[in-house]
Amino acid sequence: MNAAEASLRSAEATRLAFEIETISKVQQRYYELMRRKAEEKAAEEDLSLTKQIRDRMQVRYDVGETARFELIRVQTEFLNAQIAAESSKLRVEQARSALRQVVGHVLPDNYVVVVEQPKIETLPPLTTLLAEIQSQSPELQKAKADVEASESRLSFEKNSRLPRLAFKASQYNDPNFTDRLYGLQVSIPIWDFKGGQVAEAEANASKVRNQLNAQSQSLDQQLETAYKLYQMASYQLKVLDQEVVQLAASAQRIAEVSYRYGERGMLEYLDAQRTFRAARNDLIRARFDLASVTTEIQRLRANPDWLVKIESGKQ
Repeated sequence: MNAAEASLRSAEATRLAFEIETISKVQQRYYELMRRKAEEKAAEEDLSLTKQIRDRMQVRYDVGETARFELIRVQTEFLNAQIAAESSKLRVEQARSALRQVVGHVLPDNYVVVVEQPKIETLPPLTTLLAEIQSQSPELQKAKADVEASESRLSFEKNSRLPRLAFKASQYNDPNFTDRLYGLQVSIPIWDFKGGQVAEAEANASKVRNQLNAQSQSLDQQLETAYKLYQMASYQLKVLDQEVVQLAASAQRIAEVSYRYGERGMLEYLDAQRTFRAARNDLIRARFDLASVTTEIQRLRANPDWLVKIESGKQ
């Protein structure tokens, strides 16, 4: 009975781990789609701006105010922006397919998702997260239940070597009389001491204990690695958002004004624009990298909010 109850807890933990893994996958795919949509929007803005620059440069070239070299350079930038825009559309479709694959085919092909920026969550300290893993991780709960089940089976096999006492009763009903039999049965294992069964149960118990230790160590290492990535991504996002992108945008505006007044050439303006695009794309990538690693940490710790949603769904 103890082994069966432990196996039941193991099965429940397996179900819970699967549901948490599913939530994590859906959230990861959703953030991937949001990232690709943000990149698509940025690529469309780059294409529109580059097209305007190319058209203006074409007019200046036609009236003889600029050299053909600058026109070729602008046309090259426009073609690169066009390629980037088309590639971004393809990546959006791939992300949509990946999200639909995780959610299920009940999701229609032309589904629409609400586009929003990922929320920046402040996680507890690493020590708190490690303690939460030990207490509420369904993967560890499953491993602990497997240990209890194996130890109960080992105890059962050891007790099977002891003499067993059984009380038996039977009743035979006849139209003329009723016959009742009572007996006491004592089983003494003289030749079979369950040596093979006990050894097998001991080996299985040792195996699952080692698996529990390995699982616990693996989860701790995964969490520590993810937490370091979380700290790095948080710092990178802060620097890009508050410094790098703003400086690149200011440099682009100055280069544009200087170009219009003839103080700088088109090549310098294009370089400033390229620098701003690179910084903005880095910001998009850093924002969604932070969301992705945060989701991974929430999966490892078995986010209490997720557990509440799962239990409410069962009810």
